[in-house]
Amino acid sequence: MGKSPLRWRRPGFFVGVLAAAGLLTVIACGGESTAPPTATTAPAPTATATNTPVPDAPATSSTTVVAAPVATATPTPEPKPEDRPKSGGLFRFIGSSDPSSFDVHTATSSAHITHNGMMYSSLMIIHEGTNIILDAAEGYEISDDGKTWTFTLKPNVFYHSNPCCGFPDHPRDGTAMTSADAKWSLEKIMGLHGQLISARSGWIKEFVDIDRDDNGISIVDDRTFKVHLIQAFPGLALVLSINFTSILPDGIEVMDMKDRPYGSGPFKLKDYQRGAFWRYERNGRYFKAGLPYLDEAEHVNIRGTEVVQQAFLTNKVDMGWGHPTPDNVGLYKAKVDSGEIVMNPYATSCRPIGININATTPPF
Repeated sequence: MGKSPLRWRRPGFFVGVLAAAGLLTVIACGGESTAPPTATTAPAPTATATNTPVPDAPATSSTTVVAAPVATATPTPEPKPEDRPKSGGLFRFIGSSDPSSFDVHTATSSAHITHNGMMYSSLMIIHEGTNIILDAAEGYEISDDGKTWTFTLKPNVFYHSNPCCGFPDHPRDGTAMTSADAKWSLEKIMGLHGQLISARSGWIKEFVDIDRDDNGISIVDDRTFKVHLIQAFPGLALVLSINFTSILPDGIEVMDMKDRPYGSGPFKLKDYQRGAFWRYERNGRYFKAGLPYLDEAEHVNIRGTEVVQQAFLTNKVDMGWGHPTPDNVGLYKAKVDSGEIVMNPYATSCRPIGININATTPPF
């Protein structure tokens, strides 16, 4: 294997986090994926001694099926003043290509979910790279046999109003997320409405009891629904926490997403020009109080190693990726030594994967 890739960033520009930080860090690679920004996340919630789910914290259950990390009694260290997140500012990071549409379900590349993921919410989310915590869901319970998951949605998850760019209005703009939205979205992901199965999340249909009259997802009330499985599947929590499994309004189809986004996430689309830039602004109605910390974020599409590094070295962007070219090694080292930039090696999970099947004999 070659050297691990590098992310470079300027500490002074990290004035906050991109709210649901998992939206840029948990996605798998694909296409011309870009390295996600490394953002400062909010402190992890302190565990409670009861089984009552705490918003934005891992929910607990009486079952032995482990669907999320179990909270511990270890108190969260109080961050030092210099480590506390700051509010405001613009964060600019490099990308390489545009998403074909605003549909997070049909996206296959992390390069594209980096755009769309900032605008959407999922039932759960990855926190600090390891913990599954609640996002749009307020809590969940798992039955003793592990086959029924009951979710309760937060009451204040509102879809964005028409924010920019002459997007057409929709009756669900500014309305709250409902159980019907979650049911529709999960069914859409599994291809149960005649649409494409999500390449990233659609395989949950192998575990959901889609032969039921309700397709394995029953609505209890506006904020409560159940997912019925054919067998216990602890991995469901992980699939529900990625941006490819975000929740859309009930009835929104693939073609609707060609025209505009339908998100409820930490950022709204402010402006964009395909092939050049995508600008996002803080969602002032976001359901997580105080988040996101950033006022704006800008995804700048730049191709070519030399051009990317020139943009970073001349402060046109705040974060880049890749190994410095031989001519730039000295410049990068000097900036690292002075504390102006930080260079972090990282490894992706992208590896050649394949399976060979004999198609000349049963059962294939």
